[in-house]
Amino acid sequence: GTVEVGATSRLIAENVNVTGDLKADGAAELRVAGASRVGGSVQVQRGAAASISGMSVTGDMQINAMAGPALASGNRITGNLQVVGNLGGVTLDANTMGGVMQCKENLPAPTGSGNVATLKEDQCLGL
Repeated sequence: GTVEVGATSRLIAENVNVTGDLKADGAAELRVAGASRVGGSVQVQRGAAASISGMSVTGDMQINAMAGPALASGNRITGNLQVVGNLGGVTLDANTMGGVMQCKENLPAPTGSGNVATLKEDQCLGL
């Protein structure tokens, strides 16, 4: 099913299989690594810190309005990657999207390289 990480909670996981969505709203920390899979979408917002590495996502991935640092590295996303309104710094490295990679309204602008998407928009253009 769906995994929801609530406000001030922490999820640290490796090699997990989520058949539904992975949602974190206001989490103190979200760290997912290894050969993890999500059958739906990943939504991370308004948290203190997030690190998502090596994940396979059937739907979309959204990283929005994070107060602290966020990292997305080496993920395979069938849909789109959207990174909007983050204030803690976002690093995007070596992610592959089947759809659009969109970054906007992030202060500072996201950093990283080696990302592959059908289209890169706004602050994602050079990544």
